[in-house]
Amino acid sequence: MLVPARGEAEVVGATVLKLTELNYPKDRYEVIIITDEKETRNASEGEYTTQMAMAETMEKLKQINSELKVIHMDVPYDFDGEFGGICTGKEIKSTKGRALN
Repeated sequence: MLVPARGEAEVVGATVLKLTELNYPKDRYEVIIITDEKETRNASEGEYTTQMAMAETMEKLKQINSELKVIHMDVPYDFDGEFGGICTGKEIKSTKGRALN
């Protein structure tokens, strides 16, 4: 399951924890949370980001020994968004398609 999340700091943790409760064999699916590096790069000092929330959530999953495989990926700010794409060295507009590619 792919879950693009940008500007979701307040809800992403609860979303992931809820996904661990699905009545489906844990060895048959995984959850990949995809965040955008630009959120971290553009955050104000002290701003709580989706990436911070995911780091906390990953720690909680370790503590509760969740069997669900959860992966957190951060899309580089300069990823061109093409399938099999490249990092361009310049900031690219954020879209869900870009994140999922």
